[in-house]
Order: sequence, then C-alpha cells, then structure tokens
Amino acid sequence: MPSFSTIGIDPGLTNVGVCIRPWEGSVFDYLIRPKALRGVERHDHIARDLEGYLREVLGEGPLTGLAVIEGPDYKGFSTIPLAEINSILGLTCYRLGFKILRASPSQVKKFATGNSQADKAEIMARYGYTNEHLADARALAEIGAAVHRGTSTIRHELEVVKRLVDGKPKPKAPIKKLMPRALAI
Repeated sequence: MPSFSTIGIDPGLTNVGVCIRPWEGSVFDYLIRPKALRGVERHDHIARDLEGYLREVLGEGPLTGLAVIEGPDYKGFSTIPLAEINSILGLTCYRLGFKILRASPSQVKKFATGNSQADKAEIMARYGYTNEHLADARALAEIGAAVHRGTSTIRHELEVVKRLVDGKPKPKAPIKKLMPRALAI
C-alpha cells in the first residue's frame, strides 16, 4: 500500500476524474465512466467504482487521508445531478475514513494557473493531461497536498490554501443602503 497524501476528485455526469497523489512515487489516475446510466444506477456505479479503485490502490482496512472534491459551480442545466454526484462522492470517501474538503471551480483554476477564470485547456496543459476531469482531479490532489503541508512557495497557491483552511468566504464589497432621497432627509 503506497503512502499517500491526498485524493483529488472531479465530479462529472459522464466522467469522474480521480487522482491519488502519494508522497513518493507515481501519481495514480483513474476515470470513472458511468456511460449512459442515469439516476440511482449512475450513483451506485460511481460509488462502487470509486470505492473499488481506492481499495485496489490503497488496500483493504481503514483508510485515512484527505479527499478534495470539486464543488458544483451552480450554473447550467446539470446543477442538481452534479450536486447529487458530488454528495455521493463525499459520502463514499467519508465512509472509507477520509476527511473531506471541497474546493470551488474558481479555486481549482486559481491554484493550477494563477487565474480563477482560466479555461480547461490551461489546466490540462499545466499537468499534461488530455482529459479535463483528470487534470482537475490532479489539481485537486495538489491542493490537498498543499493543505496537508500547510505551505507553498507560490503566492496564488497560498491564497487558495489559506482560504480553504480558514473557511472564510471571499470578502464582498460593502452593500450600500438604498433609500429614496426624500426619505433620507
């Protein structure tokens, strides 16, 4: 069983990217493909496939570590199905003994490229992948490794790690009170 640092998981409806980043040795990548499955059948396939892969690589018995899962971006028609898959992935990792950390899509982009608005091609190029889910999973595993170490030498990585560890949302601009001018007198 390899000594590992973190697991990065990028949820998707057609592909779920999984990356196990050990402290030493090669990175393990895996793509869960639920194909044409829908609903509960898709959820069951993803949960069983994830657990099977983690057990295959990490061994039987209690597992510990950090699973970093990309949270939903709450845009588009697939918000609810992606949120369901995200929950299934978190529950599966939790039951196996992992601590769960969720990173937003913009945090993944910022950590990997320094730009929270980067496109998928930039992340794929950064880590040398041709599949966007595997590239995101690798970025998530790297985020987890940086969180575990508590440090990084790159400023944008440190900013993401600090925000995730502190758990504080990004500060928003102050809200101006809207009051009709006649009532303000």
